[in-house]
Amino acid sequence: MRYLTRFSGVYVLFPTFFLFLACGDSSPKRQNVSELQIAMLASFASSPLLGFEPPQVNKRSDGFSDDLELILSKMIEFQPKKIFIESIPGSRNCDAINKEFRSFVFNQDLIAEYPSDLTRQLGFRLASKLGHHKLFCSDASRKQQEQYDQEAFLQLGGDELRGLNHSLKRIEKTLFDYLSLGNFAHAFEFLNEEEQLLELQQTRMSLYQNRESKAALAWGERNHQIVENLKRNTSEADDRILVIFNSMNLYDLKEEIERDSLDSQVLFFQDL
Repeated sequence: MRYLTRFSGVYVLFPTFFLFLACGDSSPKRQNVSELQIAMLASFASSPLLGFEPPQVNKRSDGFSDDLELILSKMIEFQPKKIFIESIPGSRNCDAINKEFRSFVFNQDLIAEYPSDLTRQLGFRLASKLGHHKLFCSDASRKQQEQYDQEAFLQLGGDELRGLNHSLKRIEKTLFDYLSLGNFAHAFEFLNEEEQLLELQQTRMSLYQNRESKAALAWGERNHQIVENLKRNTSEADDRILVIFNSMNLYDLKEEIERDSLDSQVLFFQDL
C-alpha cells in the first residue's frame, strides 16, 4: 500500500507510458523530476469480433532481426525499470510467460524463431538486454467485456458495420504492404503512430451506441483495472516503465492514465 501514495494528491506518479525524451545526446530527459515516464507500444494482436486481423510477421525473413534491433534500440535508450505485458497478474498465463522468459534467457541463439509470439519476443528481448528478471502483467478479466461487446456488435446495422470494417481494412492493408516488402520496422512504426491508435479507438467506440451502454462501461472498467494493476506493481524507485499492449487498447489506456494521474506522461513509440 505504501506505493499507492505515488498516485494520489501531490505525489501522483503513475505509469504514464512515457518513452524517453532525449536529454543532450543520450540520457533520458525529465522535464519534471517527480514524473513517472511510461512508454506504450502497440502489439500486432488481432480483434476477432471486429474482424481486425493484422498480417503476421515472418520472423524468419531476411532483415527481421535487424529491424527488431532497430526498434529495441529506442526502447533501450529509454531504460525502463519494468516491462508490462497483456496478461492478468497472478494468472497461470502470466506465470507461464515468465517461465518462457527464463527459458528464453538461456536460449537466445533461437531468437529468430523463439518465442513465436511477436509481443513476447519484443518484451523478452528487451528485458534480457536490460538484465530484468521477470515481466509484469497488467491486464484485467475480459469475460464480461467480451460478452457485452458481442451483444453490441449484433445490434449494429449494415452501414455501421461497413464503416467499421473500412477503417480496419485500411490499416491492415498498409501493414500488409510494408510486411510484403520485408519491412517490419516501418510496419511497426505505422501501427504505433498516434493517428492509427486513435482511429482504432474511435472504430472500436463506434461499436457502442453510447458511452453509457453496458459494453462501453465494461470496457472502461477494464481499463481502470489495468491502470490499477500498473500502480500496484510500480514502486517509488520506478521512474520509467514500458507497457506492450493490444493496439485497440492503447489510446484508451493513455486517456485513463491521464485522467488518473497528475504527475505522469504517456509517450507512444513515435515520441522516442
